Amino acid sequence: MKRKTFSILFFIKRTKLLKNGEAPIFLRITVDGLRSETSILRSISPTQWNEKKGCANPVNSKNKELNHYLEHVRYKLYEVQKNLEDENIVISAQSLKCRFTGEDDKNISLVDFYQDHNVKIKELIGKGMALATFKRHETSLRHVQSFIKYSSNKDDLSLKEVDSEFIKEYDHYLRVVRNCNNNSTVKYVRNLGKIVRSAKEKGLIKQNPMDVIKLKTQEVEKPFLNKIELENLINKEFSIKRIEQVKDVFVFCCFTGLAFVDVKGLTPNDVVKGVDGQNWIRKRRQKTQNWCNIPILPIAQKILDKYSLCYVGVAQNFLLPVLSNQKMNAYLKEIAELTGITKQLTTHCARHTFATTVTLANNVSMETVSKMLGHSSLRMTQHYAKILDSTIGKEMELLSQKLQYN
Repeated sequence: MKRKTFSILFFIKRTKLLKNGEAPIFLRITVDGLRSETSILRSISPTQWNEKKGCANPVNSKNKELNHYLEHVRYKLYEVQKNLEDENIVISAQSLKCRFTGEDDKNISLVDFYQDHNVKIKELIGKGMALATFKRHETSLRHVQSFIKYSSNKDDLSLKEVDSEFIKEYDHYLRVVRNCNNNSTVKYVRNLGKIVRSAKEKGLIKQNPMDVIKLKTQEVEKPFLNKIELENLINKEFSIKRIEQVKDVFVFCCFTGLAFVDVKGLTPNDVVKGVDGQNWIRKRRQKTQNWCNIPILPIAQKILDKYSLCYVGVAQNFLLPVLSNQKMNAYLKEIAELTGITKQLTTHCARHTFATTVTLANNVSMETVSKMLGHSSLRMTQHYAKILDSTIGKEMELLSQKLQYN
């Protein structure tokens, strides 16, 4: 492992002179180019400070004593560095400063630390961080606060109180009290794990309680519509305008593979002429910022033409009348009952239907499906795409024709 660069510098702040005219002395710790500063609670006349050497000019006994103290601080910092390495704590300018000043011995609040983390994430939205990530951690924070109140009748607790037993009890609370399924529980516990790992990296706690916690997600079978169900849905007409619109948006997603957030923000600028001269959807996925390149199939184009610029948003024209995700799913439940579909219809079910029934079942390659879905790897696509029994039957029939033995 590459060794970190580490430097120590003493300097004075000439712009913040004390009442006696002396300048406060500060310590700057730099690790791999990242700095952290703190006062050493000493001061000196600016005229007696050697800026180049970072120490006092030894013109009198007071300054000589000050220089001895600076060397003592330097020695202590190297000792702190060694102790952090022995404790397997990531060496950073912040962790060194915290251990040196004793800040890591303070009862730093878990909720405050988590809230500070979320504030930083919010500032990064649109700058490499997705809005969904911020919302996920906000939900996780609310679960943590609820658990603290439930387990100890407190509003907060110290980071040092977050041990492996706390994590296990939190896991139990999510499953039993909050009635979360296994995968949701694992997701929330891992979110908390990110926070305590960050606290350890900053030297605020000595051990990461997640190191002894074993978490495992379960493979969940995602529903999708088969060919007959999809045809029945397409041919079903509804007299209620709102339900008809929800059906059209769902069917559009079944034939484009767009996620809810992407179809909701679909604008005329996202429709371009493809290499074949036909209309294509070309846009970045909001979740991953990966590009989607999707030829618009006739049935999807028919739906676009039906709602051509009829729905105007606040800031721009949207191509389809998409409700909120919550309302969409509520209406889809009603649509499933009216259509005789026993599967749970959600906006995401359409994306699975596109990957499975519309594309792979019609011999579209996995690589092409992955490109249209905007995935970074085929492994992600395999999560969406199921191999149908009909596909297996067709391929085995071809195989049987080749294996003609007398």
